[in-house]
Amino acid sequence: MQRVLWAGVLIGLFGAGLVTLGFATAGGEMVTDSTASGPLADAGLDQTADRWTTVYLDAGGSVAPDGDITNYEWSIETPGGDSIKPSCVDCVRSTFVAAEVGVYAVSVAVTDDSNRTDTDTLYVTVEERDVPEATLDGPDSVSVGENGTFTLDGVAGEEQLWSALWQVDGAYHDSEHLGGENSVVLETNVTFDDPGVHEVTGTVDDEVGFQASDSVEVTATTDGPHFAVAVTNTSTPVFEGESLFVNATISNVGGKSATQSVWLAHDDGTVLDVLEGVSLEAGEDENVMLEWETDAGDAGAYDLGVHSEDDTDTTTATVEGSSSGEPEFLVEYLQSPPERVDPGETVQPTVRVTNNGSDEGTQAVTLVDIHGTPAASVDLTLEAGADEDVTTLSWETTESDVGVGNLSVYTEDDQASEELMVGSPPSFEVGYEGHSDFGPEEYWNDTLYYGVYVENTGDFEDTQTIEFNLTDWDWGHKTIPSDYQPIDEKELTLEAGEFELIDFAWKEAAHELAIHCDDLWFCSGDFYQFRRGYVEVTSDDDRVDRQVIPQLGPPPEERMLGFIESWRGSTLDAEVDGEGFVDAIVVSGDENNTEDFDEGSTDVAGHAYVNNTRHFIGPDGQIEGVGDNQLEKIDEVCFGFGDGVMGDISDEDIDGPDSLPYMPQNAYRCDEP
Repeated sequence: MQRVLWAGVLIGLFGAGLVTLGFATAGGEMVTDSTASGPLADAGLDQTADRWTTVYLDAGGSVAPDGDITNYEWSIETPGGDSIKPSCVDCVRSTFVAAEVGVYAVSVAVTDDSNRTDTDTLYVTVEERDVPEATLDGPDSVSVGENGTFTLDGVAGEEQLWSALWQVDGAYHDSEHLGGENSVVLETNVTFDDPGVHEVTGTVDDEVGFQASDSVEVTATTDGPHFAVAVTNTSTPVFEGESLFVNATISNVGGKSATQSVWLAHDDGTVLDVLEGVSLEAGEDENVMLEWETDAGDAGAYDLGVHSEDDTDTTTATVEGSSSGEPEFLVEYLQSPPERVDPGETVQPTVRVTNNGSDEGTQAVTLVDIHGTPAASVDLTLEAGADEDVTTLSWETTESDVGVGNLSVYTEDDQASEELMVGSPPSFEVGYEGHSDFGPEEYWNDTLYYGVYVENTGDFEDTQTIEFNLTDWDWGHKTIPSDYQPIDEKELTLEAGEFELIDFAWKEAAHELAIHCDDLWFCSGDFYQFRRGYVEVTSDDDRVDRQVIPQLGPPPEERMLGFIESWRGSTLDAEVDGEGFVDAIVVSGDENNTEDFDEGSTDVAGHAYVNNTRHFIGPDGQIEGVGDNQLEKIDEVCFGFGDGVMGDISDEDIDGPDSLPYMPQNAYRCDEP
C-alpha cells in the first residue's frame, strides 16, 4: 500500500474537548479545519501471485472519520500499461485474474457522504507459475490397421499431477487418474483405420487444474495410393464479391504413385473450384490453393471442404455483407475454467470477444453457470474488427452447486462452453477389515477369506472394479508369474459418501503358499514350509495390503497337553543358550505326558521353527544352522519321543531377560509336517 504524506507541519491544539488541526504553508500561514477530515482509503497490503490465478481485493480497511463511505471505485493498470476492470468496480471487495507476468498497480478511490475522496494503491507482483510439463513421443508412421504405441512423459510443477488424457484427431481416446504423482511415464496404443495424417495428443493436469499438452503427427499408410488432405489456411473473412482462398497440403501416404483431382466444395456438395491432374509419387506432397469467387448475397458462415478421391478436410469461412451495418460479437475462451473446483471456490475464466461485423456495437457478455443460471454480465462496446479480453466474469460456487455441466459465456451472436465439475471426483478408499485362519486341508480350511470396506469419499456416484491380488511371497523356489491374474474381483457401485463391506475368497491359498518337498532335495513328505504371502486389495484410487501366513499344524485345541512350567538354560534361564542348544523342557499336565529332556539326550530329536523356517534338532539338542543372531523369534519347537511334545514358551512365565519377543506358554502334541 502506498500512502502520500504532505510536506508540512500538523499542529494539534488540545483544549477542553476541542481538537484543531492545521497545516502550515510555505509562507507560514496556518490553514485549519476545525470540523473534520475526509475519508482514508485502504486498498490492502501489496501481494504476490502466480500467473492465471485470482487476486482478491479488499478495501474494507478504508474509513471516513467524519461520516460514511458512500462509494468505492477500483481501477487496475496491467504490467503492459493497459487499464482493466476487476469483477466488481464499485464493491468493497473484488477480484481479477492475473493474466500477465509483472507488476499490477491496483487503486481504490473512496468517497464519503460529503463528496470528499481519497485514493490508495497496492501493487501485485505476478510471477510465472511452475506448471506441469508434457512430452509425447511415438512413431512417425504406421500401417493402417496396425497399432502404434505412444509414450507420454508428465512432470508435475508446483502441484502434483491429477489426471492424464489421450486424444486422437481431437476426439477422446483414453484417460487415466494419476492421484498425486510427481512424474509419470504412460503409454497408449492407437490403431488407425483410415489412411492419412492423424494427430495424437497427450495432456496432463495438476491438482488445481493447470494443464500441459504435447502432440505428434503420425501418417497411417496403405499399400495403394492415398491422397490425404490437410487444410492449412483460409483467407476468411471476405466481403461479398471478393475471392476467398483456401490453402491445403495434399500428401500421398500410400505405397504407389497416382494422379487425382482436388476440389473445393460447400458442405451441401456445391463445387466451388477444381484442380485437375494432381500427380504425386508415394510419400510425396504438394501445396495447393483453391478459390471461391463470392457474389452478392453470399454473406454468411460456411463449412467448406477440400476433397481428394480418398480424403476430405474441412474448414469454416465467413462472407460479410458489403454494407450490412451490423455488429457480430464472437466469443472464445482464452483461459478455460479448471476441469474441477471445490464448492466455495470462485471460477473466473478469460474470454476474448471479437466484433466480426462491419459496424460498431454494444452487447452484454454473460457468464452462465453449470445449471443454466446467469452468474455475471458485463456490457462491451467494440468497433468493427476490434476485440477485447474479458477477465471480470466470475461465479462463486456453493455446496448446492455440486454437479457437472457446461460453464458458458454468451453474447447475442455466439457462445463458448467448457465442461466443469463442482465437487470432488469419486474416490474409492479401501480399508482392511480382517481375514480368516487357513492352512493344510487336514486341519484347516484351505481357502483364505479376506474382508475389506470400500468408501466413496467423493461427491459423485461411481462404479469401479475392486481387485484382490497376490503381490509377493517371501522366499522359495517358485516365483509369481508375470501374467498372474487377480485372485478375485467384484464390481461395486457406491453413491457419494456410501461404503460397503465386501469379502474375497482365495481358494487353495495354503496350497499355493506351500513350499513342497518335491522342490527341495533335502526334504521328504508332502511339504516343507509355508511362505508368507503378501496380498492387496485395490480400487482405481487406493490400495491396502497385508501379510498372510498359513497355520503350520493342527489347531491348538486338538493338540493341548499342558503348560510350560520352566526352562533350564545355561545363560538366560530360558529356552536357548548362546550356541543354539535346546537345554531342557519340563511339561506338566497329564502325569503320563510329563517328561524331562536334558541336553545331549538321545531321546531329543525333532524340528525347531526359527523365524518361520524349519531346522532339525540333533540328538545333542542343537538346532542345526541356527546362531545367536537368528534367535529373535522361535515360532515352535517339536521334540520327538513316542508321541512327542511341542513346547511354545512365554517370557511371562520365565525368570531372566526378555530375550525373545514371542514365546507362547502352552505345550502341544507335535504332529509331523
